[in-house]
Amino acid sequence: MNCELAQEDIVLAVYGELPDDRTHRLEQHLAHCEACRQEMDAISALHKAMSAAPPLEPSPSLVARARVHLDEA
Repeated sequence: MNCELAQEDIVLAVYGELPDDRTHRLEQHLAHCEACRQEMDAISALHKAMSAAPPLEPSPSLVARARVHLDEA
């Protein structure tokens, strides 16, 4: 596995969506590639921080305001 493929798999792994057959390949790559391990750590930390924040709900008038802006444009 090269680093480009690993980068794609890292994101899927962090979100728990990487298929089992690719998980083993990614683990092997991470065992030998410091740069990708650091990337995995950074993305994992970002995901954890984002998961801790409560989701924001859009205002009820968002669609109406967007339509007004589009009509004006």
